Amino acid sequence: NELLGDPSSVPTKDWRGPDPIWEYIWNRFPSSKEECEEAVYCYALERNMASIFHAMRIAEIGLRALARHMKVKLPKKKPIEWGQWQEILKEIKNKTDLIGGTAKMGPAKDELLEFYNGAIGQFYGFRDEFRNQVMHKCKTYDEFDALRSLNRVRDFMDKLAHKIDEKGRKVRSKPTIVATRERKSAKMVSVSALRAK
Repeated sequence: NELLGDPSSVPTKDWRGPDPIWEYIWNRFPSSKEECEEAVYCYALERNMASIFHAMRIAEIGLRALARHMKVKLPKKKPIEWGQWQEILKEIKNKTDLIGGTAKMGPAKDELLEFYNGAIGQFYGFRDEFRNQVMHKCKTYDEFDALRSLNRVRDFMDKLAHKIDEKGRKVRSKPTIVATRERKSAKMVSVSALRAK
């Protein structure tokens, strides 16, 4: 599929296949693949709001996976799949605070809190900067916003994919040599180059 890949290479003439970071994410979060495809297609077609909408749906898959991983319970026994961002984030924050106050001090606790608090911060950022605005038609976005949302969601989901999978199960993995090389060499390119065909 000639439109799919890293946003920094999708519509260019030297397309060399899907970005290995996206492929790694799809392996851990299979249901995100269709949303990734739609987000990139919309970006390539200059449908910036639609691209951000799909990027937020990708982030939502990560949010629910993290809630499953933390065994979050929503009020009135509501399933995680039906929960709103705000109530899921609230319960994730409560669980994280509990860990901070009760877990034994040490490197393991520090690493866990760094992961959870970092994820919470990212989700609040996605919600306030993109999701709420797009869902409630509060503002419009340009191609730079769309590209930024795609890259931020991709990088965030990549971090999640190295810790958990879509069902919330902990995973043990190391970045592949190819993916590591791609991460080190990844560069932002101009929008005009991105959309040139």
